[in-house]
Amino acid sequence: MNILVSFLTLDRMYLWSQYAVYIFGGIALITGKMVNDRQALKIETLRNENLKLEAAVSPRSFKDQPGAAKRLMNFANVKAVITHSPDVESQRAAGQIALVLIAAKWDLPSAFRPPTESLMDGVIIGVNRQRVPSSQEEVENAKRLVGASEAHAEELNKTSITAHTMPMGDEAPPDVILIQVGFKPNPMQ
Repeated sequence: MNILVSFLTLDRMYLWSQYAVYIFGGIALITGKMVNDRQALKIETLRNENLKLEAAVSPRSFKDQPGAAKRLMNFANVKAVITHSPDVESQRAAGQIALVLIAAKWDLPSAFRPPTESLMDGVIIGVNRQRVPSSQEEVENAKRLVGASEAHAEELNKTSITAHTMPMGDEAPPDVILIQVGFKPNPMQ
């Protein structure tokens, strides 16, 4: 009985309770860190998903307009006509494209045609390839138009505006690049 009494003195009980506090405190700290790490990973995943969703629903934006205009100035005086789908987002994107082309010194004789319903999604850039060039000058002009349309599509794609070049028929006037700004493509499809 003396051994038990000597073991259970208040000082020793206090000492052992302090050990228990440290042990359980350490366990709580480690468990809390594990929970926080899991939550941080989940938050980061949700944040990335939200950014993707935000990009999918926000209007297109022609980033680095001055840089694109400078690079497209190699094709100054090329004639271009822009048409767009009958929605505000397409009209806004078409306006940004027009500003860049004006800064690049392209010739936009009548910047916009009336809205059209038959456009595909994204931006389609093309030239009339049904007309057969009859002189060397016309061949060089046709090559310049194709080069300008490809350069313009490349600039748009750099800025996350989906653009494709496509040979066109009579819907594109001769010696003019036709830029059709359709609805924003749905990235979920």
